[in-house]
Amino acid sequence: MKKHKCDVCGRLIALLFAAHFLLSCGGADGNGGVGRAAHRDSAALKIALLPTTYNLPLFVAAERGIFARHGVAVELAVFKASMDCDTAFMGGSADVIATDAVKAAWMESRGVELSAVLAADVPWTLVAGKSTRVKSAKQLADKNIAMARNSVSDHLTRKLLDSIRVKTAAYPVQVNDLDIRLGMLLNGELDAAWLPEPYSAAALEKGHTKVLGAADGWGCPGVLAFKGKAAYGRMGKFIEAYDEACDSLNTKGVAAYGGLLEKHSNAGAAVPGKNGKIVFKKWSKPDAGILERARKFVGKK
Repeated sequence: MKKHKCDVCGRLIALLFAAHFLLSCGGADGNGGVGRAAHRDSAALKIALLPTTYNLPLFVAAERGIFARHGVAVELAVFKASMDCDTAFMGGSADVIATDAVKAAWMESRGVELSAVLAADVPWTLVAGKSTRVKSAKQLADKNIAMARNSVSDHLTRKLLDSIRVKTAAYPVQVNDLDIRLGMLLNGELDAAWLPEPYSAAALEKGHTKVLGAADGWGCPGVLAFKGKAAYGRMGKFIEAYDEACDSLNTKGVAAYGGLLEKHSNAGAAVPGKNGKIVFKKWSKPDAGILERARKFVGKK
């Protein structure tokens, strides 16, 4: 009996040791988050964001030491789905979120107090799978379109459905994770999908078809939102660093920094902006009219 108890105790101790070892070695979460080491800098601004081209200034400023040079400590939490960014921001594990106007309005409707301080261009492209042979929006009858609810892709899908008149309407399907959305499109499991850069670039390089894009008036501004007075109080230095990163990107080009996104997504080495130069705008206050229209869209749902 004593031997049996000793064996049980020994196994428990071994399990506890193994658990402690795994926890102490953990650095990133299962959603692709980075900057989530066990010993976090409590003074650092935690930024929840997607691995998209329009967020490149944040990646450049963080990973090339620009934020540090301006005296701003940051940690990036990179997710593949915007809803995971929402969860981090609304739950308090992120102080800043790089999102879109519709998402910001949706979070406000859920009682989240935020300060939208930065407007950014967010080019989204509707890409149709090559097997569908779809070349225009009117050919989307009875086709599915991948999007994410309560986001810019939701808004763009509804705008699209209102604008085309077909006998059998296209229908939205929710695929939140951008890696999964791209993979399903490439594998023929989706008829069409809203994709940001560099995901859209990856799909187009594989021979899939651009149906609509930002150049056709199908866009929605992104916003950088802060939560809490402490985070908002560091906005000045933060924006100085952000603007410097924009200058560097506009001078050297996106290709010089493409590797920063490649390690965070399944878009591979696709070069965003291949069909036109991407210009990163420096700090500008979000347009009140655009935010108000986003609030009305959320209110109608």
